[in-house]
Amino acid sequence: MRVIRSGILGAALAALSLGTAQAGPLAATAILAGFNAVVLGNFSSTSDVEGAAVIEGNLSGGSATFNTDPRTAPPAGAAAVTVFGAASGGPFNVNNGGSVTVAGSDTARFNLNGGGTLGTASPYVASDFASVVSLSGQLAGLTATGSVNNHDHNNVQLNARPGADGIGVVDVTAAQLASYTGFNVNLDEAQTVIINVDAAGSGGRVSLSNHFNNERADRQNVIWNFYNATSLSLGTLWGGAILAPGAAVSNTTAIEGMVLAGSFSGQGELHDYGFAGTLPAVISQTTGASGQQGQPVPEPAALALFASGLVALGVARRRRRA
Repeated sequence: MRVIRSGILGAALAALSLGTAQAGPLAATAILAGFNAVVLGNFSSTSDVEGAAVIEGNLSGGSATFNTDPRTAPPAGAAAVTVFGAASGGPFNVNNGGSVTVAGSDTARFNLNGGGTLGTASPYVASDFASVVSLSGQLAGLTATGSVNNHDHNNVQLNARPGADGIGVVDVTAAQLASYTGFNVNLDEAQTVIINVDAAGSGGRVSLSNHFNNERADRQNVIWNFYNATSLSLGTLWGGAILAPGAAVSNTTAIEGMVLAGSFSGQGELHDYGFAGTLPAVISQTTGASGQQGQPVPEPAALALFASGLVALGVARRRRRA
């Protein structure tokens, strides 16, 4: 098939080409546990990504290294780096035998260390990752069970207080979280703690440079849900999975856990600690539908572009038949 390198139609054709031998939609827990990063828009970084990465937009920038220390295995057939858009720049080092899939145009330089391959076809398409985007909105609708003890702003306690299902939910605003000099996340014997961060009062902007006192403790059982953030900047070592599907995410120090971002610009590493907790029973892990109404999540530009491309493709086909 001839490769179309420009325009919305080309993007749609490239995305559709990944549908060959499609594996199907992935459950939210499989995405949280198996990928170090899922980025709905463009990705650039100057630092390591230890595990598998999915980039629904474009990969660009200078030197970065992927798959440096994979602690978890991605779902069957997934490459160490999957790019649904175009790839440029580099060199990008892909270690430990990891493979690369680029659906769009590829002018990047990849150094495949350990026997990996570079291809254009994947068993997955962008929509197979929709469940983890829906998850953010669903988690935002859960009733809080935990509490915040902020009597000492140098040592604020985010206490899970789990319910009967072993899951604790803590609500905090972005302004409150940013005001804490130091804080701890306490599971209180919870299997999972979900921290819903409301950025509405901050205009969607979240900038955190305070001290996370126990970022490495129980990091695989914590979900930070920045469900209505439009930008998220982390200037401190962070622990736990981050859901920020509508946000431009940046970091200057390491993130110890999985990242879901609208777009990503990194100056700090992403460490591959996949989510090992459980999700509430009301959460659907495939379609995103549930009996619990979540908060609306901003539609990522990459998904809107993909939808427009499909429409353009249909119009072009009808015109050829006419």
